[in-house]
Amino acid sequence: MSTEYIFILNSIHRVMKAERILKKNGVAFALEPVPRQLSSDCGLSIKYTGDDYEAVSELLSSKFGDKLLAYKKDDDDFDKIL
Repeated sequence: MSTEYIFILNSIHRVMKAERILKKNGVAFALEPVPRQLSSDCGLSIKYTGDDYEAVSELLSSKFGDKLLAYKKDDDDFDKIL
Protein backbone atom coordinates (compact mmCIF):
# COMPACT_ATOMS: atom_id res chain seq x y z
CA MET A 1 0.00 0.00 0.00
CA SER A 2 1.34 3.43 -0.96
CA THR A 3 1.65 6.29 1.47
CA GLU A 4 -0.69 9.26 1.14
CA TYR A 5 0.77 12.77 1.01
CA ILE A 6 -1.09 16.09 1.09
CA PHE A 7 0.41 19.22 -0.47
CA ILE A 8 -1.08 22.60 0.44
CA LEU A 9 -0.42 25.92 -1.24
CA ASN A 10 -1.61 29.29 0.02
CA SER A 11 -3.81 30.16 -2.96
CA ILE A 12 -6.12 28.45 -5.42
CA HIS A 13 -4.09 29.99 -8.26
CA ARG A 14 -0.96 28.19 -7.05
CA VAL A 15 -2.89 24.93 -6.74
CA MET A 16 -4.02 25.28 -10.36
CA LYS A 17 -0.43 26.00 -11.45
CA ALA A 18 0.76 22.96 -9.49
CA GLU A 19 -1.93 20.89 -11.19
CA ARG A 20 -0.59 21.89 -14.62
CA ILE A 21 3.00 21.12 -13.57
CA LEU A 22 2.10 17.69 -12.21
CA LYS A 23 0.05 16.78 -15.29
CA LYS A 24 2.88 17.91 -17.59
CA ASN A 25 5.25 15.62 -15.67
CA GLY A 26 2.90 12.62 -15.71
CA VAL A 27 2.30 12.54 -11.95
CA ALA A 28 -0.91 10.85 -10.80
CA PHE A 29 -2.65 12.94 -8.13
CA ALA A 30 -6.06 14.17 -7.00
CA LEU A 31 -7.38 17.58 -6.01
CA GLU A 32 -9.32 17.41 -2.75
CA PRO A 33 -10.57 19.80 -0.09
CA VAL A 34 -7.93 20.60 2.51
CA PRO A 35 -8.52 18.22 5.44
CA ARG A 36 -10.14 20.00 8.39
CA GLN A 37 -7.38 18.72 10.68
CA LEU A 38 -4.91 20.85 8.70
CA SER A 39 -6.83 24.06 8.10
CA SER A 40 -10.21 25.57 8.86
CA ASP A 41 -9.98 27.60 5.64
CA CYS A 42 -11.73 26.34 2.56
CA GLY A 43 -9.37 25.37 -0.18
CA LEU A 44 -7.98 22.64 -2.35
CA SER A 45 -5.06 20.39 -1.64
CA ILE A 46 -3.11 18.03 -3.82
CA LYS A 47 -3.25 14.41 -2.71
CA TYR A 48 -0.41 12.22 -3.94
CA THR A 49 -0.45 8.53 -3.22
CA GLY A 50 2.71 6.99 -4.50
CA ASP A 51 6.20 5.81 -3.86
CA ASP A 52 8.13 8.76 -5.29
CA TYR A 53 7.38 11.49 -2.76
CA GLU A 54 10.90 12.93 -3.02
CA ALA A 55 10.62 13.60 -6.76
CA VAL A 56 7.13 15.12 -6.49
CA SER A 57 8.14 17.22 -3.49
CA GLU A 58 11.26 18.45 -5.27
CA LEU A 59 9.28 19.33 -8.39
CA LEU A 60 6.75 21.39 -6.41
CA SER A 61 9.32 22.90 -4.04
CA SER A 62 11.38 24.15 -6.96
CA LYS A 63 8.36 26.14 -8.21
CA PHE A 64 6.72 27.23 -4.94
CA GLY A 65 9.45 27.25 -2.28
CA ASP A 66 8.24 28.20 1.19
CA LYS A 67 4.64 28.61 -0.02
CA LEU A 68 4.32 24.80 -0.09
CA LEU A 69 3.39 22.64 2.88
CA ALA A 70 3.46 18.86 2.81
CA TYR A 71 1.96 16.30 5.16
CA LYS A 72 2.18 12.53 5.39
CA LYS A 73 -1.01 10.78 6.42
CA ASP A 74 -0.70 8.13 9.10
CA ASP A 75 -4.08 6.54 9.83
CA ASP A 76 -6.21 9.60 10.70
CA ASP A 77 -3.27 11.81 11.67
CA PHE A 78 -1.13 14.08 9.50
CA ASP A 79 2.59 14.59 10.11
CA LYS A 80 4.10 17.77 8.67
CA ILE A 81 7.12 16.90 6.55
CA LEU A 82 7.72 20.11 4.59
